[in-house]
Amino acid sequence: MFKRRDGVVSQIASKKLVLLDVDGGEYYSLNDVGTRVWELSDGSHSLEQIINTLIEEHDAPGDVIRADVTELVEDLVVEKLLVKVS
Repeated sequence: MFKRRDGVVSQIASKKLVLLDVDGGEYYSLNDVGTRVWELSDGSHSLEQIINTLIEEHDAPGDVIRADVTELVEDLVVEKLLVKVS
């Protein structure tokens, strides 16, 4: 499971979710799929649950969604915007 790290502020701007890492001063923007991943990363959904939710919500091949979501979550962890929780 993953959750949003404390110290990351999010706000919708120009139809995109903008994230600000308060500690590092870096800005990030997420498209609609990334925004949904961010919303579901609340510490109560596993990566598999997030992927399955997006597969249900979007008309795209499941393997493409799985690969894209996995890559995004990995990137958000590397950037220290998401943290893995047990």
